[in-house]
Amino acid sequence: FERISERKPLEAHGMSSPEGEYVHFNNPVVTDGAVELWMGGIENAMRASVRKLLQNCLASRKSMKAEKWVRDWQGQLLISAGQIVWTGDCEKALMDIEKGNKNALRLQKKKQTTFLKMLSELVQTNLG
Repeated sequence: FERISERKPLEAHGMSSPEGEYVHFNNPVVTDGAVELWMGGIENAMRASVRKLLQNCLASRKSMKAEKWVRDWQGQLLISAGQIVWTGDCEKALMDIEKGNKNALRLQKKKQTTFLKMLSELVQTNLG
């Protein structure tokens, strides 16, 4: 929260996690008036900001090396994006099996195992 001036109300500009990750809101939320109203505005700002960041996180996954991707994005976004990517990869492997590629799931398992090994090594380092 930041005070705009002596006479103006506070504005919420983002949210912080207990782990110290910060997400900036797309637009600040004025925290003046009935708490039910501005808290609703904060909830909307949280959803809109995370939605936009998740889209950007997913898009960047295709163009970034995995280690850089993990270091550049907040944990909540990485978990959600990782689940979306994993689901898509599994669906593709199952469709490839239908097309006759009997090794598709085996290759997907190898890809995921390699990625998880890299992640487990990475989280043992200082990510900050």
